Amino acid sequence: MKKKDLWFIFWLLVSLIILFLIITYIPGIELFSEDHWSFFVSITGPTLAFIAFIRTIQVQMLFNKKDSKIAVRTDFYDLIKIMNDYKIDTGEVVDNISEVVYESYRSLNEFPLTSVYMKFNGNFNKIGPFFRCFHRVIKIINEAYEEGMINHKEYKGFIGILRTQFNSSELEFILYNSVLLHRGLGLGIELIGTNFFGNKSDILINQHLEYQKYFEQELLQMFIDDDSDNLPVKKRAKKRKNMRISFQSIVDAIDLQENEKKRNILVNRLSSTNLRRIDEFNFEVFDKDISYIK
Repeated sequence: MKKKDLWFIFWLLVSLIILFLIITYIPGIELFSEDHWSFFVSITGPTLAFIAFIRTIQVQMLFNKKDSKIAVRTDFYDLIKIMNDYKIDTGEVVDNISEVVYESYRSLNEFPLTSVYMKFNGNFNKIGPFFRCFHRVIKIINEAYEEGMINHKEYKGFIGILRTQFNSSELEFILYNSVLLHRGLGLGIELIGTNFFGNKSDILINQHLEYQKYFEQELLQMFIDDDSDNLPVKKRAKKRKNMRISFQSIVDAIDLQENEKKRNILVNRLSSTNLRRIDEFNFEVFDKDISYIK
């Protein structure tokens, strides 16, 4: 029940009690018999006490929510500081990848998928800490939003602040990792529906990204925010939640596989899976598949 509804009931009951008391003392008017009046008085006290109890709970929940918001904001800014420290170590890799992409589009007008993939894998130890921290920042605000600790406006504010920490090359660096690499699969899922790379208008006019043509499907169909401020929190980010379930089902299938050779095959398949191919993951492992493994 909403707060305004409880207050309405409370003041309505108080007004009725006062009205009945006034009428009772008017000579010649008897609205209730003595028994009826005793019954009315007996239920009024517990009713008002119940309303006061509910209101106390609401106030406590409000304080808890405020504390939760403060905690989310504190964690968010603390992690951003750590993330930006890690980001310094990625500078050389970001520049190298940007140069490779630029030269490929200039000479061939295509995205250098293999070259970019190799540069990411070859520099994983250097860039890994940054991506793990960035992943944690996104996950914190996603969970806070989905659990109702922050509203849609506050959520968009956090996403906007996070985006301002990066230039175009760094945003593209994050985009490539999130879509193309199996190590970026979890991060890619958390970025679904966030508008981190911009809203639909931003994508269409290349507001934040220079070389996005190869990723337009993900940018326009996955990463933009289709949520409405009028929808309840439980209905928001539905696609992101479904993708988490899909990813977890793969992890569970690997954990539950008792045959070591079959488990290794599933692990290898996961290693070649990314955000684009997660729906195509093959859970079935036949005896003929393991016959080639020594």
